[in-house]
Amino acid sequence: MKKTLLLLLFLLAAMQPNLFAQKVTLTTSKTTIAENESASLTATLDVPTDKDVTISLASTGTAILSPDFITNSAVVITTAAGGNGSGSNANQLSSPNSFFVDNAGNIYVTDTQNNRIQKWAPGAISGTTVAGGNGMGANANQLSSPNNLFVDTAGNIYIADTQNYRIQKWAPGAITGTTVAGGNGMGSNANQLSYPNRFFVDTIGNIYVVDGMNNRIQKWEAGAITGTTVAGGNGTGSGANQLSSPNSFFVDNAGNIYVTDTQNNRIQKWAPGAISGTTVAGGNGMGSNANQLSYPNNLFVDTAENIYIADSQNNRIQKWALGATTGITVAGGNGMGSNANQLSYPNNLFVDTAENIYIADSQNNRIQKWALGATTGTTVAGGNGAGANANQLSSPNSFFIDTTANIYVADGMNNRIQKYQYSPQIIIKAGQTTAQLIVSGIVDSADEYDETIVLEPGITNATLASTDPIRITLTDNNTPPTVTFTFSKDKITENSQTDVTLTATLSNISGKDIDIDFLIQGTATETGEYTVNSKRISIPANKPSGNTSISTKGLDDTLVEMLESIIFKISTITNATATIDTATLYLESDDNPKVTVTVSPTTIAEHESATITATLDAASSKDVTISLESNGTAVYDQDFKTNSAVVISKVAGGNGAGSNANQLNYPSKMSVDAGGNVYIANSNKIQKWAPGANEGTTVLTIASGTYVDFIIVDGNGNIYILDRMQSRIEKWVPGATSGVTVSGGNGSGSNANQFNSPSNFFVDAIGNIYVTDTNNNRIQKWTPGATTGITVAGGNGNGATANQLNNPRATFVDAAGNIYVNDNMNNRIQKWTPGSLTGVTVLGAGPVAEYVYLGQNIEGLFVNSTEKIFLMSSEYTNTGEVKYIKKWNPVTRKSEVLAGSNGIGSENNQLKNPQGFTLDSKGNLYIADTENNRIQKYQYSPQIIIKAGQTSAQLIVSGIEDELENEGTELIVLKTAAVNATLSSTDDIKVNLLDNTRTLTLQVNSPFTGLENGAVAWGL
Repeated sequence: MKKTLLLLLFLLAAMQPNLFAQKVTLTTSKTTIAENESASLTATLDVPTDKDVTISLASTGTAILSPDFITNSAVVITTAAGGNGSGSNANQLSSPNSFFVDNAGNIYVTDTQNNRIQKWAPGAISGTTVAGGNGMGANANQLSSPNNLFVDTAGNIYIADTQNYRIQKWAPGAITGTTVAGGNGMGSNANQLSYPNRFFVDTIGNIYVVDGMNNRIQKWEAGAITGTTVAGGNGTGSGANQLSSPNSFFVDNAGNIYVTDTQNNRIQKWAPGAISGTTVAGGNGMGSNANQLSYPNNLFVDTAENIYIADSQNNRIQKWALGATTGITVAGGNGMGSNANQLSYPNNLFVDTAENIYIADSQNNRIQKWALGATTGTTVAGGNGAGANANQLSSPNSFFIDTTANIYVADGMNNRIQKYQYSPQIIIKAGQTTAQLIVSGIVDSADEYDETIVLEPGITNATLASTDPIRITLTDNNTPPTVTFTFSKDKITENSQTDVTLTATLSNISGKDIDIDFLIQGTATETGEYTVNSKRISIPANKPSGNTSISTKGLDDTLVEMLESIIFKISTITNATATIDTATLYLESDDNPKVTVTVSPTTIAEHESATITATLDAASSKDVTISLESNGTAVYDQDFKTNSAVVISKVAGGNGAGSNANQLNYPSKMSVDAGGNVYIANSNKIQKWAPGANEGTTVLTIASGTYVDFIIVDGNGNIYILDRMQSRIEKWVPGATSGVTVSGGNGSGSNANQFNSPSNFFVDAIGNIYVTDTNNNRIQKWTPGATTGITVAGGNGNGATANQLNNPRATFVDAAGNIYVNDNMNNRIQKWTPGSLTGVTVLGAGPVAEYVYLGQNIEGLFVNSTEKIFLMSSEYTNTGEVKYIKKWNPVTRKSEVLAGSNGIGSENNQLKNPQGFTLDSKGNLYIADTENNRIQKYQYSPQIIIKAGQTSAQLIVSGIEDELENEGTELIVLKTAAVNATLSSTDDIKVNLLDNTRTLTLQVNSPFTGLENGAVAWGL
């Protein structure tokens, strides 16, 4: 009887193995902790066992593992698939390329070299073939180098069957696949693909495929036999409707497609149905500036449309906010390396809901995690050198983060998938009955609501006394953040087509929603003069800022008004504080007053002055500028002067390097026409910036292979471009779509129809082109329509004699046809009169008594009507190369520094590596301030400025006393033009300038015999 009972009990135990299984009870020491506190979680086994008991704890609460709390649970690294060497056995893989993890933890692996898909269940020691595995081939039961896969919620497996040029779908349990995209051989027809790799399947079964070799993204609807091109497909190129080697893509919930247009170093966004894409990141050539990318390899787009980019060759991750013109480095960017703040050719990334960035740091054989705002990353997988140990990886590429923060990595070179177990667990070792886990809050700076840590238990080798989750309240101990306010512009104009944005920015990101309500005050009238989008700014939790906008569209009047104010005053603010409770925007009138200009007296001698007064009929909200252009017989700065101050202003760019209409990209060459329009060589475009413009207009686009080394715009609007690499000058007539070669273009050489590294040129009033043929040490003159040039200076070899030049760098031709040459290596300016065989040194090297050092690296050349010479030269200091623009008097051999004397920098009166300059017809100086990405104007011609709110201003005109006798009466004529006002009269301002004739009366017995008697006379 006893034996029978024991046998019965044994059979019951075999049939119900959990009947007598050990039970585990979970208890916690605290149910509430602050961010700087901890709680212990204890697991107690009722009786010891001969096996380890593992209690897994899945985090499912509002408090998130890692950003909100941590545990002392050790990371457990296991091989989840493969790891038994390269091979085709069930427990092996061969070059696994990608994988997919389903909600049950099953891992599907593209076993590329075995031409199969293997499914590995959790804890399995071998895989099951679920697709392919019948050798390389194109039959329905075969695959050929499968490269990527996706498994839908029904268990259907979609496979990029790369070398069969198709996407295959294998239903659960199927022994053959069905072609759902491509499969009609390699090609570019609508029913074909060419080496498909990455693809995406949406919730209704549409398949988007990167058809890289065809430079397009194809969309195949469920059941379709042909695909539709939804991005690219117009050949390889950089046009808006083209792609060049697209590598990866992202499809958002609205169906927008973001493409890594790799060879074009840009990200293109294609809206549904669009025939061209919009550049949303990069697109400014390959480079490492904030507006550039270098071989972007992968991307991720979050719900706020922020784009995260694996900028591979820059070894960084760039984040481009919606509408941004530059990116922000959020990981790496400190050069290639293996330090915590570095990356080495990142090629994949993922961003979680807490904005942690996980990066496949391929050449460092690790996965890095960069928290929001971090300056260094944390290694979360690998990082112990290339190898096959459990803690090593070898060139990881594909990885996956599951819902409990565990990391799966395709360790391709080791033919395995590695799992890094980060979700917490408690392990009661065999023979023991208890174990503990410490749960600790993470101290941060964010003001947050209390959150709940919820840990859902699971167990192996025992049962749970209760399956209820563990709950711990996590309380916040931070103070609310401080808000600061900024406007996108400090003023808005009546009837402006561009709104002004008021942005509220937090000192620290908050975990709470923040609302700021305003009262609107000020002298401007709401609704009549402006409208506000919202009087509340809301900043959602975990966001850094919020905004509202002010508009004046359609709101205008005819009154000339002073500046009015629009004041935002905080009425209530929730979950934040503000040290300054107001923000003020100014409203500017677009109506101009009338200005009257008078002068007194109208006749002065050389030692006397006259006053010019400008008077407005009403005070304005803008500065009024009256420019005065000298064109009388009296020459400005030679016969008379004014007390007009030099005004420095930005006339183009200054908004960072970039390709937007308000940006320049390291400008170096420019030209200014008679109307003050500035033409700038900007990347592969020529942009025109009108006076006062905030943006430039592209007037021509340069074809690939043409390089702009110098530019001149003539009086008819023709644009001449020097293409040094092609040894030619092209002429573009207004509105042309292509240029015509008007000199050179016959290769590099020394023949009459050739150039050798030309550096500069000059176009005179009748279209003659004078080319600085640098390496031929000569100046060539090409008449209109000529096929060869004539040497008009130099051309007698490299040397310093009067008929030679040495590395000439620039040419200027005056109205009389005299040719001035910047003879760089000879440190001199040579003047060649028309037809002369030799030049005369007018500045620089010469006899000892006349020698003057012009500086290092002499660049450019301009000669004004009074024969003053303008040059740019360098001086090396301990802060770097400082460049100056100087005006030289060839008679006195003295110079005046016009620009560059305030050090290297980006302030208004500073320059940073300027690369070119020119002067307009009024004598104003324009400088290509290259590394500040702007054009600066130094206003030297006289002007009167009536400041906003005032009604009058004056200018003093003074004669200049000289030693010249019997000049007679000269006429000062100043042509007037007004900005922000209307002239009541367009008549010129005229002042007679009388000569001071000086004669002597000899005294009796004067020792100066032979001199004639006379009397001193002034103003005759």
